[in-house]
Amino acid sequence: MTNLSNIPLYFPDNQSLMGIYSSNFSQVEQLIQWEIYIKFRLFSSLISLAIIFIGLVGNLVSFLILTSPKMRISTNVFLSSLCVSGFIALFGLLINSVLYELIAMYQEKFPELFTLLCRLYPYIYPIITTFQMASILLTVCVSVNQFLYIYFSKLRSQSKNSTKQECQRALKIVVLMFLISIIYCIPYWLKFTYSDETGLQETEIARTNLFQKIVHFYMYLPIAYIIPFSILIFTNAYLIATIAMKNKRQERLGIKEKKLKENEEEIEDICSSPIKHQSTNSLMTVTLKNPLKSNGANLYKLSVSLNKPTHSSIKIKKPKKESTLNKSVTIMLIAVVFLFFICQFPALILHIVQSMVCSSDTDRCNSSYLLNYCYVISKMLLIINLSFNFVCYCLFSPKFRLVLRESLPKLILCCSENNLY
Repeated sequence: MTNLSNIPLYFPDNQSLMGIYSSNFSQVEQLIQWEIYIKFRLFSSLISLAIIFIGLVGNLVSFLILTSPKMRISTNVFLSSLCVSGFIALFGLLINSVLYELIAMYQEKFPELFTLLCRLYPYIYPIITTFQMASILLTVCVSVNQFLYIYFSKLRSQSKNSTKQECQRALKIVVLMFLISIIYCIPYWLKFTYSDETGLQETEIARTNLFQKIVHFYMYLPIAYIIPFSILIFTNAYLIATIAMKNKRQERLGIKEKKLKENEEEIEDICSSPIKHQSTNSLMTVTLKNPLKSNGANLYKLSVSLNKPTHSSIKIKKPKKESTLNKSVTIMLIAVVFLFFICQFPALILHIVQSMVCSSDTDRCNSSYLLNYCYVISKMLLIINLSFNFVCYCLFSPKFRLVLRESLPKLILCCSENNLY
C-alpha cells in the first residue's frame, strides 16, 4: 500500500515549488529539470487515468463473474471482495490523485473545480487508505485460504462442511478484514485539512513527531508490509513447491500412462475387428486391471455388444480422477500475489527511505528529483496492482474464461437495454 501522504502535492503556485530546487541548480538547469518533471507527471497522470478506467471496468466484470452461481467457492468470496476494495480505491485515486494533479496544472483555468477537489481531499484520502489496506489483507487471506485448502486436503475430504458453509465462513473473515482496515485507518482522518486562507495542508497533529512515528513507522511498516509480505512469501513458496512436486509426479507416471494408452488402443483394435459368431443378441464383458493402481481396485469394464457379425459397439468406463489440488486456481493466485509483490515492493523501499532520511532532513527529500520521480512511479504501480487482477483471472483461470464467455453476451444485452430506457 503506497502511502499517498508521501507523494508531494502540487503547490497552489508552481513558482513556489520551483523555488525549492533553486538552491541546488542554476536557473537554466532548474527550468530544464522543472519542465521535464512536469511533462513526466502529466504523462504519468494520463497513463494512470487510462489504467484506472480499465481497472474500474475489470473489477466490475470480475465481481459479476466471481459471484455467479457457477463460481461459488470460498476462494472466489475473497477475490470478489478484493474486486470491491480495488474498485472503491481506484475511484478515490481517480479523484484525489489523477484529477487533482491534472486540474492543479491548470488551476488558473479551473479555480472552482480545483478548490472543490482540495475540499474533498481530506475526506477521500482516508477512504482510499482504508480500502488499500483491505486489499492487502484480502490478498493475504486468499493466499492463506488456498494454502490451508491444500495442506489439509485429506481432512477436508473427510469433513462434512458444504461449499455453502465454507463460503459463509469466508464472508465472515472478509467482514472482519474490512473492520480491521477501518480501525487501522482512523488516524488518517486527522491527516489533512483545508481552509480558504491556508489551502490544503497537513494538520498540526499530523506534523508532530509522535504522530509520524506511531502512524507511519510503528503501525504502517509492520501491518502494511512486514507481516503481510512474510505470510505471502511462506504460503506462496509452499504453493509453488506443491505444484512442482505434482509436475514431477506426473512425469514419473508418464511411462505408465503411455502403456495404458497402448493397452486401450490394442483393445479397441481387437474389438473393432470382424467377429464370427452365430448369436445375434450376445454380450461379452472383459475386465482389465488398471496399471496405475497397485491394488487393482479400479478396473476398466469393457462391454462389447455383438448385434451384427461385422459391427461391435464399445463402452469403456474409466475411473474418475479426483485431485485435491486445483492447479489452475493455485497458479492464478500465485500470479495475483506475484503482481502484488512487484507493485508494492518499491513502495516499501520508498517508505523505508522516507523513515530513515526524510524524517531528519525534509528539505533534502523535497529537493531530490530522484525521489519525486520514484513517488510518481510507485503511485502508478499501485494503480496497476488494483487494476490488473482481472488480467490474471483471464490468463490463468479456464473456468473464469468459460463463465466470462457465457455471461458476456448477457451483460452486453443488459447494458444495451438500460441505455434504451
